[in-house]
Amino acid sequence: MLTQGTALTLLGTTTSTLSKGDRAVPISATPTLSANDLVIIYDPSDSSYSAFRTYYRAGEFATVNSVSGNNINLVGGIKSDESYVSGINIYHSSAPYSGSIKNIEIIGDSGAFASLEITDGRNVRLEDLKVSDSGYAAILMKRCYDCTVDHVEALKYLPDTMGTSYGIVLANSQNISITGSTMIGDRHGFTCGGDSDIGSVPSRFITISNSRMENLNGLPGIGGFDLHGNCEYVSVTNSFMDSISMAGNHNSILNSIVIGDHPINVYFSEMSGFDFRFEGNDFTTNFDSVRGRGLFFDIGGNNIPMDGRTKQGGRLIIRGNKFKSNVSSTNPGIKIYNRGAIQTFLIEISDNEFIQDTNSLANSVLIRNIGVTPPGTPFAVVRYVNNNDSGWAPSIEGTTKTINTGNY
Repeated sequence: MLTQGTALTLLGTTTSTLSKGDRAVPISATPTLSANDLVIIYDPSDSSYSAFRTYYRAGEFATVNSVSGNNINLVGGIKSDESYVSGINIYHSSAPYSGSIKNIEIIGDSGAFASLEITDGRNVRLEDLKVSDSGYAAILMKRCYDCTVDHVEALKYLPDTMGTSYGIVLANSQNISITGSTMIGDRHGFTCGGDSDIGSVPSRFITISNSRMENLNGLPGIGGFDLHGNCEYVSVTNSFMDSISMAGNHNSILNSIVIGDHPINVYFSEMSGFDFRFEGNDFTTNFDSVRGRGLFFDIGGNNIPMDGRTKQGGRLIIRGNKFKSNVSSTNPGIKIYNRGAIQTFLIEISDNEFIQDTNSLANSVLIRNIGVTPPGTPFAVVRYVNNNDSGWAPSIEGTTKTINTGNY
């Protein structure tokens, strides 16, 4: 089942740089737009958002407030943390699909790319649906804006016939809310990323609550919940996941349960920045991690999630969580290796409980610096305080360290 808006219309190019909060967007031609129209600001240059992939291109959706000559005045202003260069494209989404789909069951087959696909949607509401199978994804939402998914089952059990396998795929979309839903796929239950089509901007401002996300293959680093490097301001609350693949920037997991029938609870890749928050969660692992990796958190254990392509610094907060391992391991609970990023990072690991029972870990936390010039230069301010680490001592490098204060 495919629902699709009309193709994007190029209005012109910007004639000045744009910064966060700017409301006036001057362009090269006089646009024919009305209040509440939807435009897409899009930098077509490869890697303009992130160098981790060529098709991670900068841009965003925006709502028109008014037009004054060649100026498009926006509601709320520019959202991107980084400025846009002059000369980038402005598109009009002139007739996006808008509507509600609810109270039905959609069953796909291996010949369908997605059982339900929505492209160029705005104010779409999916409610009380059961959508299953297909060759690629149960539900695909691409270039969608201001949409709601409420009490939906997205189940992808059929073998893969068109690449990998997902419950819900969210691609290059903004302002999306998912509530009370179940997402299961062979690779990821939920994944957020995108492609290289025109107008494919970063995904941002995504909220998921009271939901369940699981995968079926059990491989390390392949989470039931998955973000790619072009995702930011994504928040998950009060949900269940069997594992997490984390990336992008400004993303958070709060008050949720992660029970891993996978070797790693939280696996990082493609970090465009270092601003992440994990707070009030319960993490449990039932399998030992691959040697050299973190058991609960693996940030650079044997891959390169942060290096010179990580453009923004920030603050990694791991606070008020419970960590329980049902296996003994020679790996640390939390492993953070910087492999070349030169930004300023703050790492706060505080008020957590590491539950030992009869099992043991090498360290509660292992933080190191690799591949930074000069080698061994500490890369972060590290605050490790008020943790019940059951005697698993931390091993930490940092420019400034506060360690063992209040730990017990």
